[in-house]
Amino acid sequence: MFKYISEILSQFSKTQRVMALLMVLTTITIITIGPSLIDSITTDRKELEDKITNQSNRIKILENQVDTLDSKIRAGQRSCTQEIWARENEFIQMLDEIRLEAFKYKVSTKTNENIVVNRKSNGDDENVMMMEQPRQESKPEVKVDISPLLSKIDKMKKKIKH
Repeated sequence: MFKYISEILSQFSKTQRVMALLMVLTTITIITIGPSLIDSITTDRKELEDKITNQSNRIKILENQVDTLDSKIRAGQRSCTQEIWARENEFIQMLDEIRLEAFKYKVSTKTNENIVVNRKSNGDDENVMMMEQPRQESKPEVKVDISPLLSKIDKMKKKIKH
């Protein structure tokens, strides 16, 4: 068999022999280095399973963090809502106090008009009924001290700003 190869090679020209030699060397190099090159480029099943496991663990950790942060946000919203509700109740109570205070200082402007009926006799044994209008007395103007009311309003404004 090698005998025939040498006869075949003797028929090639010098450049063809160099080309054939290069082809043989390239093939041997590819066959020798190829599998190790392919192994280094690709990952085996164990490496892929390890990567998947690591990624799954990371996903679980991130999901737990998201759940923790979500519960913190909900707790914050709940406490904020409760604070707002308590504040509103405070304002309502203050307004009720002001309203009660205002009713204490409310002045009545009603005047009582009484009709006085007198029976007089004329001497003829006749009774005559007469109506007299009551005299209206001028009342001095009444000023109401609303400074307690104003101080409560100022107190409420300070609490609102706080």
